[in-house]
Amino acid sequence: MIIIQNDVHAPKPRNHTKHFFWICFFAILVLAFFVIKPYFRAILTGIVVAYIFYPVYDKLQRYLGMPNFSAFLATVLIFVLVSIPLTIFFYSISGDITTFYLLAKQKLLSGELFGEAPCVEGFLCTLNNNIKAFLSNQQIVFYVNNALTHAASFVLDYTSSIFLSIPRFVLKLFIFIFVLFYSFRDGKNVMLWLKDILPLKPHFKEDLIQRSQDVIFATVYGIIIIALVQGIVGTIGFLIFDVPSPIFLGLLLTFAALIPFVGTAIVWLPASLIVLINGYLNADSTMIGKGIGLLLYGTFIISLVDNLIKPRVISKEAKLHPVLVIIGLFGGLRFLGPIGVIVGPLVLALLVSFIDIYKRDRHEISG
Repeated sequence: MIIIQNDVHAPKPRNHTKHFFWICFFAILVLAFFVIKPYFRAILTGIVVAYIFYPVYDKLQRYLGMPNFSAFLATVLIFVLVSIPLTIFFYSISGDITTFYLLAKQKLLSGELFGEAPCVEGFLCTLNNNIKAFLSNQQIVFYVNNALTHAASFVLDYTSSIFLSIPRFVLKLFIFIFVLFYSFRDGKNVMLWLKDILPLKPHFKEDLIQRSQDVIFATVYGIIIIALVQGIVGTIGFLIFDVPSPIFLGLLLTFAALIPFVGTAIVWLPASLIVLINGYLNADSTMIGKGIGLLLYGTFIISLVDNLIKPRVISKEAKLHPVLVIIGLFGGLRFLGPIGVIVGPLVLALLVSFIDIYKRDRHEISG
């Protein structure tokens, strides 16, 4: 009689296939990260912008019944809405900047800062006479001229670096447009796929998806509403301080407000400086006062709307603590650029959602 005994201490065969799969999967994830990293912001921006403007694509799709053509029209519409106002604005101020540099250099070197007519009393006259006497020293004139030349050279070098970075910018813009187009066309299918592969129970998935939608909607809602409010407030300021084309500048300010925190300053700061400089070059104290007034108005009123009211609006709609909203806005902006004002609060909201889900269902999760 032969008795076969099993060796209980013999090692069990390992699941080499499973280990090999996870090693390969992790390695591919690392490689994919380095491939995507240079264009991560462009990709993320395309996805978020597509989500924001998806109702536009949806209406076009329902009306036309052609997914590719509808996605193309929606992409072109967004590109036009963003690029044309910015192009017009920067083109309109470029001439003023050049003229200011030439006139300021001429007046600074001549010492006639507030007009060529002699004057004997008043603050501007005293300031003008003191500066003129100071600049009568040829050594001072040499240093001032040298400083202006270096400043102009710095601006030219910086402009050249911008032009050299244009190919990289164009590539990122192409990736953004590419992602935007396919996010419109295939967005719903991708969301269903992501929902399907999430290793969570159905009610966990629903909670996270609903919280994400609430935060994104609240953030976009807050940004758009505040941008409209700032556009109206800015237009009123331009009218009060007699700035040319106040309606057009107000429209530009509305678009610029979509750029977080410092966005509106792109419009009201150059406008106030141009008024101030024109008053200075034409010896018009009234215009100088209007320039200073618009500068203060933009700093303490237009910017105040963005920095104080926006977090409150987003906090209320997203049901997220104002401290987390502010941290999310600034942290997202620092880490991801403009698109971070949406992604930052979203990440913190998802963190809070995970904590709430764990607190509510920790026994089920642990089990």
